[in-house]
Order: sequence, then structure tokens, then C-alpha cells
Amino acid sequence: LLRTPYIAIVNLLLNKQIVPELLQAEVSPKNIASAVQYLLEDEAYKKELIRNIDKAKAKLMRHNSVKEARNSIIDFIHKKH
Repeated sequence: LLRTPYIAIVNLLLNKQIVPELLQAEVSPKNIASAVQYLLEDEAYKKELIRNIDKAKAKLMRHNSVKEARNSIIDFIHKKH
């Protein structure tokens, strides 16, 4: 069993919660609406979210991103054993 603190690719790439991750019992109309409402109403949050998504995108676009992903996965697995 592999445990990870995040499941969203943006959160994984930046190793912090950038976007909300609603899982299983957390998924409800109320929780989804709350997350969306926060995004729509908080301009500073929206700008920071876009900035972080751009950072994640830049990480993926680097020439050696596949190699980095492979190394990150290997390092993560070795830390767990």
C-alpha cells in the first residue's frame, strides 16, 4: 500500500495543498459549493492558485521532467522502506 499526502497532480508536484482534495465522505454538495464559492469570491486566493498552477505546469514542461518524476517516485519508495 502506497501512502501519499496528496492525490491531485498540482499538489503532488508542489508538495503542498494548492487545490482542495475532497475524498470519499468529504464529497458533498455543501463541501463542493464551499470550495467553489471560495475560489469565486476570493481574488487573492484565485491569483495565488493560478500562480501555483503555473509553477506546476513549468515543472512539467522542463526538459528532464520525466527523469525528475522517476527519481521522485524512487526516492519516495525508498523512504517508505
